[in-house]
Parts: sequence; structure tokens; C-alpha cells
Amino acid sequence: MDTEKCPFEHPLIGETFGCSKAQPVSKRDGPHVVCSLTTAATRCQRLFEAFKQAALPVFEVPDDLEKMPHSVPVKIQYGGLRGLSTQLNGSGNSIPDIHALVDAAEAHFGDIARIPCADYVALMTAHKVQRRGGRDRS
Repeated sequence: MDTEKCPFEHPLIGETFGCSKAQPVSKRDGPHVVCSLTTAATRCQRLFEAFKQAALPVFEVPDDLEKMPHSVPVKIQYGGLRGLSTQLNGSGNSIPDIHALVDAAEAHFGDIARIPCADYVALMTAHKVQRRGGRDRS
């Protein structure tokens, strides 16, 4: 089985959302999620990159993991998926299967590149990241 790091691992680790292709793994630095299907991982990576390109100018941070605060990709993952789910399903509070959501988005828009990611930036910036102690962090 081929596995690749899931670009939406934060909502999956937090068990906020689910994915039929997600496989949890443990590493020395903590829990991670890999995708059990290379083509699905590639497609989700394209979607995450589109979310990032729409959001990074608003966050005013470079696309550099060493300079980007940890909270920014987390906000992009949650807000982007919630926005997409809200547009397609009327609600973004619960996403039981990210893979199915991306399938539906691709069918609806015809291609990942045609998803209106800029429409979801307000949800990305509004997302509150939970701290380990349970407090919110903007």
C-alpha cells in the first residue's frame, strides 16, 4: 500500500473530521495521518495548495514552513474544508469523509482548479485554533 502524508491531517488528528482514506500513524514527534491512496493524496494536496494560495495574502505570511506560524495551515485546512462543505452540502460543521467531499467538489466544479477557494478565506481567518490546554488561539 502506498502512503503519503495527508494535507488535511490536523482536522483528522483532532477527530473533528473523518476520511475513508486516512490511516493514523504514530511517530516520535506525535500522531500523523497518511493517505492510503496516492491519487487521493495528490488531489487533496492540490486542493490544499489552492486554499493556501487564496489565503496566504490575507494572513500576510510567506509560503515557507519555517516562517509561517503553525496556526496558519491549521486555519487554512479547517476553514477551507468547512467552506467547501458549506457550499456543497449547506453545512460545514461535520465532515465525515474528506475524500467524499473532494469527490463531490471535483464533480460539481469539474476540476480542483475551478473551486472558488477565495470564497472560503473568511472562514479560514475566523477559525479558532484549540490550544492543548483547551483555550482558543486566534
